[in-house]
Amino acid sequence: MLPYFFYRPFKKRTVVGKICALPWFQSTESYVVALGLLGVILSAIDLLRVLKAGRTLPCVLWRARLRTGSVVTPEMERDLKLLTLILSLEFYGLLIIGMTWKNYEYFLPLLYYYGIVIVSEFAVLFLKMYSVGFELRKHQLLNSMFVVYNWIVVYCVYQHDFDCANC
Repeated sequence: MLPYFFYRPFKKRTVVGKICALPWFQSTESYVVALGLLGVILSAIDLLRVLKAGRTLPCVLWRARLRTGSVVTPEMERDLKLLTLILSLEFYGLLIIGMTWKNYEYFLPLLYYYGIVIVSEFAVLFLKMYSVGFELRKHQLLNSMFVVYNWIVVYCVYQHDFDCANC
């Protein structure tokens, strides 16, 4: 039998609360600010690069489309890339504003969006696993793990606001 002080932090917590109690996700406010700043800077640089490219993306920016054999037109691909870049610029900007004003409701658009991204990545993984077979690429795995980790960190800061409402 374990002493009470060992399992007290995990008592009456949800699964997410138990995950947020782990040491990797403690005191992550500075990480969220750095994530927001890095996201705004990289999104702005990429946005300027796409805008400079003209009506269609140059070969350097759409090389992945050639390998996949997509049927999306180059104009539509540019528009979709601009749309996602503007959304990511907005989400990361709201992340910085939320941390500056200590109003964590500004995290909700990013949490919803990346929650949908994570669920859709798992759905695509399972669909590919049953249709084509399981093929694992290192850069896709690292990218997915990074997205999930960032989502958990932002959610833990958001959740900490509700846990400490009476602190």
